[in-house]
Amino acid sequence: MNKRALNFKQVSENTKEGKPSERDRRPFFAAYFDGYSQESLKPQNIDWIVFLASTYILELDAVKDFARMAKVLPEDDPNSKNLKQGILSIAKDETRHAAYLYLEQHSSHT
Repeated sequence: MNKRALNFKQVSENTKEGKPSERDRRPFFAAYFDGYSQESLKPQNIDWIVFLASTYILELDAVKDFARMAKVLPEDDPNSKNLKQGILSIAKDETRHAAYLYLEQHSSHT
């Protein structure tokens, strides 16, 4: 499609003076759980209601992000149309994940 993926490492380096911070180089979940001790992340110590609720919010945000990405793709180009359909399929999958987490969270209260 004559497009190229963003190199986020390069973008980070270009937008800051000096080297990117350690936080910029870590994967999403490492950054998400930053500040928590290993002890607090053991299964027996996790507040699972908070975990499910937080993950539910992340899944809902992902639905919106994928839908927004798909919205900008043109319908008149076959490759773009196929990519758009694929991205919308991912958004639909994220919607199912969020629905599952919502149900799990609410069934845990009973």
